[in-house]
Amino acid sequence: MVSLLILQHIHDLYDEKIVKAWKENPYFQYFSGYDEIQWSLPVDSSSFVKFRKKIGPKGMEAIFNSTITTALNSRL
Repeated sequence: MVSLLILQHIHDLYDEKIVKAWKENPYFQYFSGYDEIQWSLPVDSSSFVKFRKKIGPKGMEAIFNSTITTALNSRL
């Protein structure tokens, strides 16, 4: 879910679109930790609403902050 949320934010896609884009894009799948192409949808798009509700705004902020910290520490 975290990789999908990051990709969704980067590409400014709504819930249903990111799920479909993930299925069609091997780069998205690789970013999510898969080494082989997946042919099924990773989650139902309604799962995003439930996940965001569960982690709340502070959880979303923590995910994005850790992503930025990791990127800065990797110095790529």
